[in-house]
Amino acid sequence: MKESKKMSDDDYFAIKAVDVASVTLLKKLDCPAKALIPFRPTPAMLLGTLIHCAVLEPEEFDNRYVVAPSINKRTNAGKAEWAEFIAANTSKTVLTVEDYDTAFYIARCVMAHSVARDLLTGGEAERVYSWTNEKSGIACKGKADYVNGNIIVDLKTAADASPGGFSRACANFGYHMQDAHYSEGSQCDQFIFVVVETSYPFVVEVYELDEDAKALGRQKTDQALHRFQELNMFGLWGVNYSGEDKITKLSLPKWAY
Repeated sequence: MKESKKMSDDDYFAIKAVDVASVTLLKKLDCPAKALIPFRPTPAMLLGTLIHCAVLEPEEFDNRYVVAPSINKRTNAGKAEWAEFIAANTSKTVLTVEDYDTAFYIARCVMAHSVARDLLTGGEAERVYSWTNEKSGIACKGKADYVNGNIIVDLKTAADASPGGFSRACANFGYHMQDAHYSEGSQCDQFIFVVVETSYPFVVEVYELDEDAKALGRQKTDQALHRFQELNMFGLWGVNYSGEDKITKLSLPKWAY
């Protein structure tokens, strides 16, 4: 059964189901137990989240973020003023003026791209899907960046938004598996990437994977879910790289000889 709705991040994280991050991690990792390590976002991911909000949910920006005032924290008065500011904004992420300006400049760049603007207008941001994978029987979930009719639009930040650069990013980060995961869960007709570079001049490109890439994404997603099913069934989240408990014959690297 497939369901879709709008919900808070806390409610989404509380759903006991496999998300796309788990699927891509499990397929990439050479030691399955590493998939159980609590996820910690990198600075690049935090910037991506900030840009997502500025582009997709600008009406929520002031509820989630606040710009730090200019305060001299070396003085007692400044320290007291800073403590008061933090106490008044405990539920918000504190930004520098530069972070704020960059996020909204990038948002304007994205919406200046006519195709991206059409895709990101008239739909709904952050739609949650939950479903059962037909082949494995595993409960799955996903939160789509933006849904416009029968199209899922995924906003990506990248160091290189060129065709070659983003093609490599898709392979490295499993974006083709993300396409497969969300396409199954939403039953949407298209999965489109809107990609924006995180350095000036903030180039914007729009991509759709070809059928070969989509087929590989489906294959690798099926393999990852099958592996997840086996690991869960037998409790074999082994803390090793070989996939089994054994003595492994080890050679020195070639450069040592």
